[in-house]
Amino acid sequence: MSSKNREMNRREFLRSCLRNGLLTSLAIASGALIFRKKPEKPAQVCISRGICDGCRVFNNCVLPPAQSAKDRLKTIATEAQSSQR
Repeated sequence: MSSKNREMNRREFLRSCLRNGLLTSLAIASGALIFRKKPEKPAQVCISRGICDGCRVFNNCVLPPAQSAKDRLKTIATEAQSSQR
């Protein structure tokens, strides 16, 4: 090989840096997508067949129906307080 083939001019150097930078970015993005934390499913199981009224674990329940019922109760309480004023 001649010395001309082994030399790297400025354009080739910048092209090489850009290519390597893009490949590195692609590898990091792929790794982030593969190893990201997945949302955990609730570990609780409903003991009241979805009927939250009167459930003994209602206050500590994290299941979506219970959260919805809690939000509704807060709304009702807020409306009741504002109507008493």
